[in-house]
Amino acid sequence: MSGSPVISAAQRKVANSNDEEERLTKALAVYGEHVVALAGLDLEVGMRLGELLNARWADVDEANRLISITQTKNDKPRLVPLTARALEILKRLRQDAPDDEPIFDSSRTGRKRRQLMVCFERAAEEAGINDFHFHDLRHTFATRLRAANVHEYDIADLLGHSTTPGETRNTKVTRGYAHGVPQRLRDAVDSLEEGKRLISGTPTLRQVAKGA
Repeated sequence: MSGSPVISAAQRKVANSNDEEERLTKALAVYGEHVVALAGLDLEVGMRLGELLNARWADVDEANRLISITQTKNDKPRLVPLTARALEILKRLRQDAPDDEPIFDSSRTGRKRRQLMVCFERAAEEAGINDFHFHDLRHTFATRLRAANVHEYDIADLLGHSTTPGETRNTKVTRGYAHGVPQRLRDAVDSLEEGKRLISGTPTLRQVAKGA
């Protein structure tokens, strides 16, 4: 029809993926703001569930846009740059929480780890996203970075994966020290939105995550 925009198949697929993210967020909202924040933050930082739940407010450096991850799967701490959206999520949650309190303290979320995951899985089902689990958010984070042409080593650094046997490129970090995070990693997380737009051939969040 004259005057109608032409939307490519790839654009429709990306739109579908974004629509699923919106539906998931709405479904999660039923379970409270902390559940929404947990999922939203993971899409921005790609942390493991245990890392998110162990993180404390003292680990967040708003001034330098960083979160310090001290308890990791491979016992190697790392610093992850925060996107503007990640900072916004954290600022909304902080309220009167003291530095030594976990960001997702069960006294505020009203739920422990397993209960949080039950809520997430129910919300995914309610949103019509089949076979989608919390760790798939971390995979989605990586896939979006890859779509934005972020180097695989930089993605590995952000995820806390070893890039060579027995060590990582960031073998040790100093908490709160902004210069401990190379500019390339800051640039990488800032490209997340670009990657979200550029992903093609992946019509669902589940398929986006599987590509990681």
